[in-house]
Amino acid sequence: MSLDQSHGPAHSFILPVYNAAPFLRDNLATIRAWLLSRPEAWELIVVDDASTDATAPILDAFVKDHRGEAISRVRFSENRGKGFATRVGLGLARGAYSVFTDCDLAYPVENASRLLAALDGGADAAIACRVLPASTYMMSPSFFSYLYTRHLMGRLFNLICRALTVPGILDTQAGLKGFRTEVVRPLLGHLSMDGFSFDVELLRALEDRNARIAEIPVSFRYDSEPSTVQFIGDSARMLRDLVLIRYRSLRGDYRDVPAEAPTAGLVVHADDFGLAFTGPKQEAEDIKRQVGAFLREELGLSLSEEKTLITHARSDAAHFLGYEVTTMQSDAKQSRTKAGYRRRSINGKVGLRVPR
Repeated sequence: MSLDQSHGPAHSFILPVYNAAPFLRDNLATIRAWLLSRPEAWELIVVDDASTDATAPILDAFVKDHRGEAISRVRFSENRGKGFATRVGLGLARGAYSVFTDCDLAYPVENASRLLAALDGGADAAIACRVLPASTYMMSPSFFSYLYTRHLMGRLFNLICRALTVPGILDTQAGLKGFRTEVVRPLLGHLSMDGFSFDVELLRALEDRNARIAEIPVSFRYDSEPSTVQFIGDSARMLRDLVLIRYRSLRGDYRDVPAEAPTAGLVVHADDFGLAFTGPKQEAEDIKRQVGAFLREELGLSLSEEKTLITHARSDAAHFLGYEVTTMQSDAKQSRTKAGYRRRSINGKVGLRVPR
């Protein structure tokens, strides 16, 4: 089963990416191999947060090479932040469980099996925890300064997190988390943090709704370290976010969310507009999914599955506002070029017919 698109996915794997070209090709292959090794059906959702390097063409090639598999990708026109990208991925997820991880695979993908076991055991959320005694990490001796800089600063920041927002969580920022999709989805429209504070806000919202959160020991590797100035700057911004999250929690913004996300009051049907596309059906389905995500995440609207149809315009006609839209084909209709050559004049052009 695994990534077989003919079956609905049992679970969803979400990968937010940004300027990941140096390692993305290998990491996509690693994730796909793990998903293929699993007995249940999966879908892979890759969300490109407006990367400015070669990430986009790498993703295009990956999707093309594995056409027919349950792999989709979304690309933003402008950078919105890891939190926003993850939220969009969770909104698109169709599986019962949703797992997301950092695109550098600092947490080897095999760790996800431990999260799945916790979810199978009744947890609503299963999150990686680097400070549990059973957790292990690998690092080069050249990064030993990590023990005295980012690690100590990270633990200090986590203490502040626990004091202000999530007292029951030992490690909020580990980049590997899994959820019951039905538990997390109603919250997505009520979360406002688009950056790295997204994790804290989501965990606070889950705690406000008495969700069962399991912290799981993992193995992780450390290959690079941001500058201390960058880390201090990020922590300062996140401290501001923590105060806002706590305020929203006290106000009941997360607790009073309905168990099921309400349907939009206004529904825009796809028969109100038509979209012409040249390419394989798989890409047309990806576009349809991205349009649906935009309407849902940005406008709070829903896309009618009944009305939104994908039609091959050459072999069939798309019905639009009472007309039939087709791609014309006729060898008899010919014209001459300026050079005097004869050519088929209407092949491939869009035709609009009035039904009889």
